[in-house]
Amino acid sequence: MTELRTYTVEEVRKIIMGSPVKSCALDPIPTFLLREVIDALLPFLTAMCNASLQEGHLPVSQRHGIVLRSRKRVLLIRRIRKIRKLSTRVKSDLYVKGH
Repeated sequence: MTELRTYTVEEVRKIIMGSPVKSCALDPIPTFLLREVIDALLPFLTAMCNASLQEGHLPVSQRHGIVLRSRKRVLLIRRIRKIRKLSTRVKSDLYVKGH
């Protein structure tokens, strides 16, 4: 297996500071706060990232995600359900009229 290169403290700092200031419910600390205390956490974060790269996998505690439906998808699903209900009603009415 090919070993991935490790990152320096300055490279990790550049990645963090260049990232958008967005947070997720899974983030242990909001990005804006991370940026405020980056000097204290940077050695630990760099070591953690490099250990993960050297081992070739993420720790189990980091293997989670949140999947959200987009607004457009929700609206599309609602429309499909309405069409299905209408279709079922029409089929039912046609069946009743045919007998």
